[in-house]
Amino acid sequence: MATLVHEPLVRPAVSAAREDLQPPTFVLVGMCLYFAVGGLIPFTNAANNTALGGQGVMAETGGGPSGTLIHLAVIGVALYYAYPFRKQLRETFLGLPVILGLTMWPICTTLWSQSPMTTFKQGLFLIASMLFAVYLGRVVDQGRLLRVLWIGGTIAAVSSAVLAVLVPRVGIDNHTERGGEWQGIFTGKNVCAMTMLFLLMPTLMVKPATPRERALKYVSCFLILGIIVMTQSRTAWLITIGLLAFSAVLHLLGRMAPKERLLVILIMLVVAAALGLAFYAISDQVLALAGRDSSLSGRKEIWAALWLSILKRPVLGYGYRAFWLGLTGESANVIIAIDWVTGYAHNGFLAVWSELGGVGLVLFLLTFFKGLRDAATCFYLGRPSYVDWYITTLIFLPIYNYTEANIMFPFQLIWVLYVVTCVGLDRTARERRQMLAAAKSFPAIRANRGIVKAA
Repeated sequence: MATLVHEPLVRPAVSAAREDLQPPTFVLVGMCLYFAVGGLIPFTNAANNTALGGQGVMAETGGGPSGTLIHLAVIGVALYYAYPFRKQLRETFLGLPVILGLTMWPICTTLWSQSPMTTFKQGLFLIASMLFAVYLGRVVDQGRLLRVLWIGGTIAAVSSAVLAVLVPRVGIDNHTERGGEWQGIFTGKNVCAMTMLFLLMPTLMVKPATPRERALKYVSCFLILGIIVMTQSRTAWLITIGLLAFSAVLHLLGRMAPKERLLVILIMLVVAAALGLAFYAISDQVLALAGRDSSLSGRKEIWAALWLSILKRPVLGYGYRAFWLGLTGESANVIIAIDWVTGYAHNGFLAVWSELGGVGLVLFLLTFFKGLRDAATCFYLGRPSYVDWYITTLIFLPIYNYTEANIMFPFQLIWVLYVVTCVGLDRTARERRQMLAAAKSFPAIRANRGIVKAA
């Protein structure tokens, strides 16, 4: 019985019998890198990499007609590999109605959007992104996916370093006056730091097969951490420290018995609450040391003004990707209120609420809390390494979205990884519950057989 309970789950990959239909590793790596840069080729963004360009409103994802064509090509590749597994994908969506709701609700907001064409186009892009994410979580072996992301993170780190050193016009973020902040292959230092942080997670969790792979893993982690440091993103530094500490604690907790684990978690929660209160008491001094102020670089002003706009349409919002339209529509009121031009909410929850209303925000929160429940089921002795990756992704996406925003962004790797996490946790938790149910019924089956024989 103990063997049944603690035996590691071996996910029966859908690809086992149809391995020839799986995309080669280089295709998966290429698509993940494309999503990592948000579908924007670094060299095409050089003209906007200036302090003045940084004041413009957020551009439409797609980069114009050429960008849209590239998006369609990537979607075509995803559909080509996903089509043979359409039955499994349909079952996954129907089995996760909240994920289905997150997929379809944005395009429904076209009916009342401030910019219906933008919402419709971006809604289609989101559907494609969600389909790709569910495909990765349902069809692709998760151990293989960890390695794909490890390779992608290493390539992104090396490419970013090369651009920053050899082509500073592209690789250095010139939107700010400070200068010298690396953005690499991405569109800004914060995007670079944020994406590299989420590529660090699978790199930490991957299990090397040989000593040589173990050494390569350490090199990859060092490179990714170096890029995060060179972005000079203070928020990313703090969250990275938290990620490393959380990963170590997660590994330690995973080795404990359930009762011991519960006690340690309670102690950690008390300590975390105490540290949180202490930080709140001296937050101004800490922010000053980090080169920030209590307004979080003007974010609190944006949030206050944005909140007033949200209250006008609290349930349905202003349409997916259709709030920030410069001095047109409701975003004009925010810009006038803060007295400077911006096109970004700097908070993922407020961004979702403003675009998709309370309905969209509730759908997202439901996926998060379901993920927590599934994570508790999957966290057992002998669990697969990708479970720890799921848990870190689940926890740190909302943390990062306190001062940034990437929830439900189309063609964004971080959002894709979150959906993979929700799908993977649901599947692994179902398998775990079935195994535990079988373990509990096993003695009863043996007893019933004994009664029949005796009769």
